[in-house]
Amino acid sequence: MKNTLVAYAILTSSLIFSGVTLADESKEVKNWNVGVGAQSLTVTNDFEDIEFSGAIVTASYAFSDSFALRGSFHSLENDDESDLTSNSFDIVGYWGTGLQSKGFKGYIGVGLFSDTWELDGFQGEEKFSGAVFSGGLGYSWEYITVDFMLGARTAGDYADLIEDVGGSGTIMAITTSLVLSARF
Repeated sequence: MKNTLVAYAILTSSLIFSGVTLADESKEVKNWNVGVGAQSLTVTNDFEDIEFSGAIVTASYAFSDSFALRGSFHSLENDDESDLTSNSFDIVGYWGTGLQSKGFKGYIGVGLFSDTWELDGFQGEEKFSGAVFSGGLGYSWEYITVDFMLGARTAGDYADLIEDVGGSGTIMAITTSLVLSARF
């Protein structure tokens, strides 16, 4: 009886370990995502919203299922005044789950951004920079992934501009993005 139990234990443990090994060998890791999508930026105070929308291009590298680094470039146009544009980039480190494998993923992160507003026909530009706090949800298939991201930028530089033109109140800068990416 004791020999039978030992044999079952050895057989069971070998099947479990071989299953784990087979699962790890069959899992194809895809570290890179490169994508395009739509983004909006809303800079708001207590009285008025300044809204932009346009395109986003992203590239990310997942070091593991829990950590990834993403860089993004945004080319946006003001929704009310098409001559006012916003061109920005950011780099964000994300911590979450499912960042490297197929299936559901969720993540939060922190990074840095730089934003430049230009008005056609006028000399000069306004520059903004600071920290960005971001989070997202997504789903990855074999070769593509879709992500919805929400971000909050530090708004000190935006507040300076709004106060310079006579605005006041609590200033917030919020981004939303929907991105479709290729995985490889």
